[in-house]
Amino acid sequence: MSIVAFITRDTTGTNSHGTATEGNPSVIDAARAKDISLNLSPAEVESYARHGQDLHVVMNDGTTLVVRDFYNEAATGAKNLFLSDNGSFIEVVLEDKAEGMLFASYEPLDLAGKWSAYDDMVFLGVDRIEPVVAPLAGPALGGLGLIGAAGAGAAALVGGVGGDGDDGGSGDDGSPTVNDADGTYVVPEGDPDGVTISGTGEPGSEVSVVIGDTSGTTTVGEDGTWVVDFPTDDLPGDGDYETVVTVVDPAGTTFELDGPTIDIDMTPPEVEITAGTQSVGDVVNAEEQSTGTVISGTGEAGATVALTIGGETQTTTVGEDGSWTVTFNSTQIGTGEYSSEITIVTTDPHGNSTTTTDTLVVDTLTSVTIDGGLGGADGVLNASEAAAGFDITGTAEAGATVVVTVATASGDITRTVTADGSGNWSAAIAGGELSGDYTATVSVAATDLAGNTATSSTDLVIDTVAPEFTVTSGTQATGDIVNESTQAAGTVISGTGEAGATLSVEIAGETQTTTVGSDGNWSVTFSADQIAPGTRTDEITITSTDAYGNSSSDATQVLAVDTETSAAFDDTQAGDNIVAGGEMAAGITITGTAEAGSAVTVTLIQDGGASSVTRTAVADADGNWNVTYEAGSLPEGEYNSTLMLTSTDAAGNEATDTHDLRIDTYAGTVEISDVAVTNSDDAERTDGVINDAERDGGVTVTGTATAGEEVLVTLGTASGTATADGSGNWSYTFDAAEIPEGTDTLDVTATITDDVGNTASDADTVGLDTEVTDFATDGVSGGNTVNRAELEQGFDLTGTVEAGSSVTVEINGVSRAATVAADGSWTVNFDADVLTGTDADRDAYGEYSVTPTITATDAAGNTTILSPDTPLAITIDTEVDTPAVTGTGTDGDDNLTSISVDEASGENFTVNTLEADGTAPEATATAFDIGSNTMLAFDDAVADGTNLLVSSEDDAGNQSSVMVMFEDNATETSVLSHAGAAEFNIDSLNLEFADQVNLTLTEADINALSGNSDTLTIRGNSDDTVTVTGATQNGTRDVDGETYDVYTIGDDGTTLLVEEDVNVVI
Repeated sequence: MSIVAFITRDTTGTNSHGTATEGNPSVIDAARAKDISLNLSPAEVESYARHGQDLHVVMNDGTTLVVRDFYNEAATGAKNLFLSDNGSFIEVVLEDKAEGMLFASYEPLDLAGKWSAYDDMVFLGVDRIEPVVAPLAGPALGGLGLIGAAGAGAAALVGGVGGDGDDGGSGDDGSPTVNDADGTYVVPEGDPDGVTISGTGEPGSEVSVVIGDTSGTTTVGEDGTWVVDFPTDDLPGDGDYETVVTVVDPAGTTFELDGPTIDIDMTPPEVEITAGTQSVGDVVNAEEQSTGTVISGTGEAGATVALTIGGETQTTTVGEDGSWTVTFNSTQIGTGEYSSEITIVTTDPHGNSTTTTDTLVVDTLTSVTIDGGLGGADGVLNASEAAAGFDITGTAEAGATVVVTVATASGDITRTVTADGSGNWSAAIAGGELSGDYTATVSVAATDLAGNTATSSTDLVIDTVAPEFTVTSGTQATGDIVNESTQAAGTVISGTGEAGATLSVEIAGETQTTTVGSDGNWSVTFSADQIAPGTRTDEITITSTDAYGNSSSDATQVLAVDTETSAAFDDTQAGDNIVAGGEMAAGITITGTAEAGSAVTVTLIQDGGASSVTRTAVADADGNWNVTYEAGSLPEGEYNSTLMLTSTDAAGNEATDTHDLRIDTYAGTVEISDVAVTNSDDAERTDGVINDAERDGGVTVTGTATAGEEVLVTLGTASGTATADGSGNWSYTFDAAEIPEGTDTLDVTATITDDVGNTASDADTVGLDTEVTDFATDGVSGGNTVNRAELEQGFDLTGTVEAGSSVTVEINGVSRAATVAADGSWTVNFDADVLTGTDADRDAYGEYSVTPTITATDAAGNTTILSPDTPLAITIDTEVDTPAVTGTGTDGDDNLTSISVDEASGENFTVNTLEADGTAPEATATAFDIGSNTMLAFDDAVADGTNLLVSSEDDAGNQSSVMVMFEDNATETSVLSHAGAAEFNIDSLNLEFADQVNLTLTEADINALSGNSDTLTIRGNSDDTVTVTGATQNGTRDVDGETYDVYTIGDDGTTLLVEEDVNVVI
């Protein structure tokens, strides 16, 4: 096993030299190191591995070198690893991996130059002991065999003279030097060689070296080098010391030089166990062994601690607080009861080590038992045993603590006891703590002095409950009574109880005993000799004892004995023991008596057994009962029957009775054959409806019935009687006074009644309709005043009537049938031709009134005239005045600004202008009353020469217009051809306001101007001329004080009235 030398350098550039700790693994503390140089060659290394923060270097000889905190970069950053031997210097580049084996590559560094940062980390030899300052120092020392032979851990300082150390002379300026003045050297415990300080100087110079309170002197040799050795025993105590070198050259010049730092630690580290071993009183129990055996202690911060137990080693590093802990897993520390030696080796970072021993005490075994016999000899704890209390006993390891737990139905009972020196223990359960009927679990848990635990459990059967039992039949409490049949057959009492329990029943000195079956049921029987007949109650005492001696009893049960009963029908049923039809229809009630509360069954059996019907009832508290045979439950007809009664009392005793009953529900037959109606003309109708005329004629009802029976006949609310003759025929006639008026449906019935009150009847209905309903008129559509246009195109008279009726309307002797819709609304149309009536000379036009006669006939044949006392009046108004223009007003351009109209010539005046484009727009104007005239002032003046249409419309809607000519030299073209004029009734032409108008008119021209009449009136002056084709003069006519010539044109009554001043050419 190798001891590997190392050089570390921290972040400040300070080097530290040392050797790894002895043992395997061997440890180097690299917590504060930035660079680590190991005195190894790559060929000596087998593998690298990362374990947490540590780097493990496994060498070929099996040694594991642990570089502690190599991966702890908190203070240093990433660390660098180098291998160096025989003057080589190789960087180790490791795989970046969090855990496990690492791949490594090697990169040799060339240090052959004048100076390198790693010169002071190179090892020349292969003994892993002596580092050198630089590869070039060897020749200057002539091999320095004494250094190579230095023991493990010796520190040697060598070097050349002068700044560069190339030879043994002085420095370039002759000043002395100290080799490796910036280095740090560690002196551990047992270092055999101490410390060597060397340097260069002028030959013959006196050199003094001081380390702490120790000093040494020498003289610079002829080769310009000097060496001062400090044996280990001469070195000062532990601590860090700065070397002070004083050189006095031959000339007397003194040089004060700094030398290397000497780190002296020759005190072995202390270690102390604080937990886990025999020395501190700890024993490893089963739990600690299974989870890992932990040993803890204190030591020198940074020192390694290795514990070996039975060939198993665990290593750790003492923390900064001086504490440490190692854990051996369950495979390293076996189970059982034994002691094992512990070897503890602690090594501080300087290589000082201390070995101590201790003892590991292991105890992982213990046991506990429960003695048998809980609950007495039978293994069951009954009520008496539980009341007395008992002990639970067993064995355990002497001194062990035993916790006894009884898991009861109501919670756990716990006792804690200690096993005596013989390992026996006992826990007392007081009387009354356990009760019930169940199996409890007794469990014990023993904890020995080492802390090991053991458990055991057993069952404890507890039965302190007296056996329960119930009575399910045979007693008064269960609703049972011993009746005649059960007393004779044997009185049985039964119930349920605890299986296997013994049960005894005692009644009036008689006892019966049984055992409850495995199904929990029991039953005893008392013979007829043991239970006497009669009506009474006997006390019962029942006792039950279970297999464990628990018992219970009940003396509250009662045996009810009732072996007697009675029942009977009342003497008279249905009033007279005969059931008539009406009684059967209302339901027949049969009555009687029986023992109170008895169940009664009544059966009516028809003689001959043709049918039987049963009803049931319960006798009330007074012993009365009744049953009802509802309508339809018994056959109709005439027959004898027997009522059978069976009564069963609450105890089950029966009694019977019978009764005779006659059934007679047949009255005979009756039927309505016909309801005959005859109108006032003695004509019979068969529509089934009595109209007004038929009502006046009377209604006869006929039919058949059982011969000799009196028949009651009804029609509505009227009634009468008839007797069926020997052939069974009958009839009855209702006169008009007995028949109501209006619209209705009347019931018709015929009924007969026999001696016992049975009835038979037949029914029919007949309709009644003696009036026309919903008959009214709405008058003329649009109002009851008819103007000329409405008269000529025809006007509608409308109204309503009973659906299905017909309506006729007569005016002036002309009758027309109205159109009646399905909903009863009706319409009829009249025009001017109708209004002439039957008088061919009658003129339909003018102002007058007519009264229509409106008649309706409904579907039943009733006829009525609408409102004969307040007939409808229709006003005919076809007359209208034509406006007479009496004056005009103009502006300075002769444009028309107003016209005046004679108020007597019309009303509601409007003015339209006849434009050149054929339109006739209304000229809006404001009306002013100026005496007998109305002046119409135009909102906008009308252009001179524009012809006007002045119109008047009366309240009836008749309209008449006068065309006023303002166009000089106008011809008929202006009058007849203007498109806008076609929409007006032009009854007059006024030529007074124009000069030299010349018109040519025909019969057709005149008729086309107005729809009011075929008469045209023309006013004008002597410079106006009218030429008429085919005209004949028929005298003159005075119109409003003016004389007009009258002309007849054609054969259809076309008339032209022309003011006498106007020239007329025929």
